[in-house]
Amino acid sequence: MMRIMIALHGRGGSGKTTLAVKVGEIVEKEKHFDRAVMVTVSNNPDVKMIQDQIVKPLGVEFKPEENDLDRAKRLWSRLTNGERVLIVLDDVWKMLKFEDIGIPSAHNHKGCCILIITHDMNVCRLMGCQDSIIKLDILPENEA
Repeated sequence: MMRIMIALHGRGGSGKTTLAVKVGEIVEKEKHFDRAVMVTVSNNPDVKMIQDQIVKPLGVEFKPEENDLDRAKRLWSRLTNGERVLIVLDDVWKMLKFEDIGIPSAHNHKGCCILIITHDMNVCRLMGCQDSIIKLDILPENEA
């Protein structure tokens, strides 16, 4: 079974976001995924903002009258339509509930893969990435 949720963690300034952007470019170019979507979560996650960042590159627009549950259902439907999508969740400070956002569970859908970027190893564990954690140390200046 392929891994569909991976965490990348390391101290600030270690290059996590830069690496993730490059990974997104490569996986799209080499057709491993149809799309790679980068989302900045931040210290105080806003579900609607996260949803908006995901749907914009996917060509979906939410209607003003849609409530939180309707938005999550529409996003889930879009992410499970057969297209292979890599969602990069950058700057994650605490556990996110994928069902509130509309991201398919990492355990039941193979078309939507998730890369979580965080500075906190505990976030990796809370998000269920126990076996798929990559630690990025700060490179020595001559290697950077």
